[in-house]
Amino acid sequence: MKDALYRVVNQVKQNGKMPTSWEGVLTTLIPTKVGEEKILESIRPICLMNTAAKIVTSVWTKRLSKSLEP
Repeated sequence: MKDALYRVVNQVKQNGKMPTSWEGVLTTLIPTKVGEEKILESIRPICLMNTAAKIVTSVWTKRLSKSLEP
């Protein structure tokens, strides 16, 4: 799995294009308390995305924040 992600990351760097399976996310609304599904203040959004995309974007975020720190 690690080698496959490494190859994909390098392809993204070279081509500048993410795999199509990584595009898009599913956002769903979750009520914080049972019975309060219709109260806007009691609902929070949850964003679901491809696991591989989540791992890669997490690595990129860490690398970028390290390089941008003074």
